[in-house]
Amino acid sequence: MADQKPLKVVFGDPYPGAVRVMMGSEEVPNIRSVAVKTTEPGELPVLEIKMLAPNLVVEDHTEGDVQEMKEVPLDLSVVPNV
Repeated sequence: MADQKPLKVVFGDPYPGAVRVMMGSEEVPNIRSVAVKTTEPGELPVLEIKMLAPNLVVEDHTEGDVQEMKEVPLDLSVVPNV
C-alpha cells in the first residue's frame, strides 16, 4: 500500500498526561487514550487507541454470508528462498 503513513504516539507533550497520535505529519484529532498492551520479548507491540467519534459511519462491503470470523496467528518468520 503506497499511501501508508508512519504512526507516531507522543506522550506528555505539550503537558504531562497529554497524548497525541500523528499519522505522517498530521495529528489525528479527538484522541482520548492510548494503551500499550503487554507483549513478550520479540513480539510487536499492540496499541489500543481510543478516540472521540461524534459522527461515526460504518460501511460494510462484505460479500456473501459471513458465518464466523476469528483471529489467527500469522507467522512472520523469514522463509529462505528455495
